[in-house]
Formats: sequence, C-alpha cells, structure tokens
Amino acid sequence: MATVTRAETQPSLWADEAEVAEAAKSWKPASQDCREFRHAWERYTASIAQDGSVERTLQCGRNCGTLRSETLHIIGERLVRVGSPRYSYEEGYLIPGLGRIGGEGLEVLRFIAMSREINLPRAKASRSKAAGKRAD
Repeated sequence: MATVTRAETQPSLWADEAEVAEAAKSWKPASQDCREFRHAWERYTASIAQDGSVERTLQCGRNCGTLRSETLHIIGERLVRVGSPRYSYEEGYLIPGLGRIGGEGLEVLRFIAMSREINLPRAKASRSKAAGKRAD
C-alpha cells in the first residue's frame, strides 16, 4: 500500500461521466461502494508515541482496503488532531488524473453500483428531462 496525503489524491478538477464509468471497471464492489457512500471508518490500531502523542489508524469497514492514520495530541481531557490524516489505498483504488467524483460522475457510479443488485433499464430520457423527477 502506498501512503499519500489527501492533497496528493484530490486534483482540482471533477471527473466526468465517461472517466468514472471507465475507472469503475477496475474497482472491486467495495471500492465502488466507498466512492458512492464514502468510507465507513472503524477503529483499527492506536498507540502512544514516544513524544506522548497518540497515533491512531482507522480502517474502512467495507473492505476496500483503505487505512487512515492520524496523529492526536492530548490536551487536558481532549484529543486534538495535528496535521492532516494520512491515507493508504490498495493498488488500483486511485486513478492518476481522475479528479474528484461528484455530480454526474457520482450518478454514473450510483447506476453501476445499483446494477450489481437489480437489473436497471437504460433510460433514453436526457438528464434535463429527468431532472424534474429526481429524488437525490
């Protein structure tokens, strides 16, 4: 697994529908679910470092293989996060240059994920015609 920071994984551009559809072909179902619903974090490990800070790692409960590590400082009876979380992803989870998935890209991913559960018909209506009946 490669450890990367959030800034390294979030290009400034959003992925378009075709890019998401192509990238989703290489993702296992758990990875598709995490991209649609976001990660479902669970406690994994925690320890006290030599400097007295707390190092905590969370794992995704959907089995996409993502780990999130963070450093926390003890201040009184509070734990304060220091810096940004660090992420480790399974090979193939990140697609270089893909961009963030939102809007229409997320709608495509939702269709792909739901198609694993039920046989969805492919509608011929344009997005603008269907927009009035959407229930996001």
